[in-house]
Amino acid sequence: MRQRSAWGTSLRPMTLVSGGQVVAIRPTSARQASVIGAYNSALAHYLDTGDDAGLRRFKWRTVQGYEYEVDLDTLDALARSGQLSPEDIYPEGRA
Repeated sequence: MRQRSAWGTSLRPMTLVSGGQVVAIRPTSARQASVIGAYNSALAHYLDTGDDAGLRRFKWRTVQGYEYEVDLDTLDALARSGQLSPEDIYPEGRA
């Protein structure tokens, strides 16, 4: 059974990068899902453009015990190895 947010919409698993790997977690609230979405948008923007300004606000922040990955060398290595791409961040496509 899917968990529901305060607005009654289902909270589906979301991906993020933490500790040098792509992880999937299920947000516990609509607010948490929104913050994960903002991180993923900043990450996708970085992968597309090389602009890391949006990632800086996530330094030292965590969600469900996972620290948001903001180390550019780590993110670049994951992208080069094929372990991280916009499709990993948004598996159902961008809205």
